[in-house]
Amino acid sequence: MKNTSSETVMGRPRIGVSRQVKITLPEWDWVEIEQLIDRNEYGSMAAYFRSLHDKEHSKKRKSSLKK
Repeated sequence: MKNTSSETVMGRPRIGVSRQVKITLPEWDWVEIEQLIDRNEYGSMAAYFRSLHDKEHSKKRKSSLKK
């Protein structure tokens, strides 16, 4: 990937706008999420929460198609 000054840009391509979010969950939920990441079911906390977001939007799209 190159930027406007023709310098090589390292890293993965952007997939959207980054924003920080702080949420409070019970400790056992954090433990479960961390275990999923440790088992490589998700690559990171961000990947886990993106997956939840994608699943929710998929449900909404399917629901709107039925109407």
